[in-house]
Amino acid sequence: MEEIELIEESAFGELITYPTITTVSSGQPTGETRIKLRNGTVRTVRLSNAGSSWLPLINGTAPHASGPVLADAFLRISCGVATGADSVYVVKDADLPDSLRPYALPTLSGRELVPGTQISTSRSMLIPYARDGGLLPQSNLGALGQYLRHPKRHARLMQRTCVARKPWYAFHENPPLNEILRPKILCKDIGARPWFVVDEEGAIVPRHSVYYLVPADPARIQDLCEYLNSDVALEWLMAHCQRAANGFVRLQSHVLKRMPLPDRFLSTPQLTCV
Repeated sequence: MEEIELIEESAFGELITYPTITTVSSGQPTGETRIKLRNGTVRTVRLSNAGSSWLPLINGTAPHASGPVLADAFLRISCGVATGADSVYVVKDADLPDSLRPYALPTLSGRELVPGTQISTSRSMLIPYARDGGLLPQSNLGALGQYLRHPKRHARLMQRTCVARKPWYAFHENPPLNEILRPKILCKDIGARPWFVVDEEGAIVPRHSVYYLVPADPARIQDLCEYLNSDVALEWLMAHCQRAANGFVRLQSHVLKRMPLPDRFLSTPQLTCV
């Protein structure tokens, strides 16, 4: 691998692209690789052949030492629910009829997560699933079934690719509600910098543009969120996350899961007898 050159995003006009030119020679590796970033920075690095991500090296950061990682303290780290038709399943609370409220749960998109502000929801997601994550039979859909069978809504649902292998009213992915509806930490998938906030009640269903992290120990949720918003965590994420347009950071589950975690989050709290 002789050179990796990241080309300007405007290389193909109005198209959203992240072009890269990679120069590879057929033969044994000779040593270092020249890296040219989109901001003009040029550096020479020795890429790993162990199968690990090259992003930290490309970004000028040394790989972290082995030890506890974020996945060790969380039951689930995942992106939110993909319905395949939010225009059908997501409804403004002000427009939600009483007949549909039994099927509705508050929901958030990444756009609604504003750094430095409290969580506030104004929309609900209509969910044709039981709390254990199982899809409701059509006979149990009631008012929700009538709503979804409306010709325009039904036609929109039938346009989704998932209907080739799932019932017409199912989501793209079955939502693990037994894990989603717990106290959790939320973060939008793409932003200028990662920012995390706590859903203490666990009542919110995050949409696909939101990542959610369910801690194994809910009592530690505030401390974990503070760590995720710390300068140390931010530095690691900025070095390891992919970039989207305009240099925005793109979060991914597999990156979050291997983020270093201080040992204190895995220790068992000591009980004081009185």
